[in-house]
Amino acid sequence: MGLQEMAEAPTERSTKESDDWDSTNYWRPDDDVKVPVQLGVMSRCPDALLCENVFNEVLRKVSNKIQLSLVYVAKPADIVRLDSSEPDFGVKCMHGPEECAGNVQQLCVAKHEPSSVWWEFVQCQNYEGRYKIGNPDLTLKCANAVGMDWENSKSGRCAGRDGSGKGSEGVALLKESVVLGKKLGIKYVVKLYDPHQWASDLHT
Repeated sequence: MGLQEMAEAPTERSTKESDDWDSTNYWRPDDDVKVPVQLGVMSRCPDALLCENVFNEVLRKVSNKIQLSLVYVAKPADIVRLDSSEPDFGVKCMHGPEECAGNVQQLCVAKHEPSSVWWEFVQCQNYEGRYKIGNPDLTLKCANAVGMDWENSKSGRCAGRDGSGKGSEGVALLKESVVLGKKLGIKYVVKLYDPHQWASDLHT
């Protein structure tokens, strides 16, 4: 086909591609496509708890449209790094080692349980107040509240069957999350990221 013929040839979209566009020629995402949303948080941070509470209401309306995940911020925020002086977690958390434990617990449940169970677990911890997050007793209580057999679950093995948040798999997840937060440029909570990596800093 010559250049003139190519220029005159009608442009065709596949049926699938055409279905993704509405009558106004705006892209309309497939109903099965979920938008990934990442929140930069600290499990004991009051701003983070407030943001998660707001998102709890959002999820009631759009839970089938988004894929929510939490990215945990560790101290020092401006030069996030792994810290060998913290033998239990390998990172310094802004609100102390109990926060590191809470981060680990939430990361493990996020990895090994359905998203609805994970989010209920996080909300259960938040409901009890930020100073209890990371506490082993609260971990076991919230696991029971969302129907998890903690001691025999993958989440329990990940975070520590005693609820301590010091399980080796969970600590590794925390380190990975902190490194991811560094790559995303998260210094404070709360930041909201879309798939194209733009960010709105919601911290006040």
